Amino acid sequence: MSERSPELEDIRKQSVEDALRESHGRETKALDSAQGSKRSQLLSRQQHEMDYLKAYHQKKQSLLAQVQKGEDAALALEQEERTKETLRFDDNDWHALQIKHCDELEVLRARHADEKKRFLEANAAEITEQLAKHSPAQDQLDDRMQYDEKCLLSQHQRNKTHLSEKHAFQNEYALNRHARARAALKLKHKQEQAAFEKLEEEEAMIVARMQLQQREMHEAAHRGAMEALDEKQADEMARAKAASDVHEFVDQVYPGKTKLPRWA
Repeated sequence: MSERSPELEDIRKQSVEDALRESHGRETKALDSAQGSKRSQLLSRQQHEMDYLKAYHQKKQSLLAQVQKGEDAALALEQEERTKETLRFDDNDWHALQIKHCDELEVLRARHADEKKRFLEANAAEITEQLAKHSPAQDQLDDRMQYDEKCLLSQHQRNKTHLSEKHAFQNEYALNRHARARAALKLKHKQEQAAFEKLEEEEAMIVARMQLQQREMHEAAHRGAMEALDEKQADEMARAKAASDVHEFVDQVYPGKTKLPRWA
């Protein structure tokens, strides 16, 4: 029995090492499976968060575009209404000026007719005597009437020119005002877009930093678990070696008294 003890000891040691190796393999596989499941869950959660953030940004961008489009439409509508109002005021001004000119011309002609009538009544005798003669007074009256009408027409023309200049100035001022309003609105939209893009960059940086932290925590936990498993396996190997040494010592002292362990 003592002659077979070294062979039995080798078989026993090999059986113990195989059993430990198999146990360690199962533990390592279980740990890797658990870590893989955690990593898969982490990646799935991160992807879900990224999808949600992307959808949120798209919705926010759509709302911002709708607001900007509404502001553009409101500005265009306001400009159209102001243009119509300006044209209506211009038409009213021209109509009022035309009526004023007609009224003034009728008043002047009525006054001239009245003056001519009074002149003819006052100078009826002289006119009767000098029908064939030229009348300086009549020429003077006609000249004054023509001069008055010419002055009135000149005044009317100056009024028209002044009104045209006034309308041109008002139109130019309105166009400049609309241009300034549109430029201010475009600048506002540009600033809003820049602020939105900056917010997206900040959120992306925050998400990336969180993902990095989670990955580092996951890797640190995995390293800790692997180190603990290695320590456990080393401790078990040390205990197995110590037990083997004890068996070997007992077998040397008491040959044939040791038995092979029963591995189920």
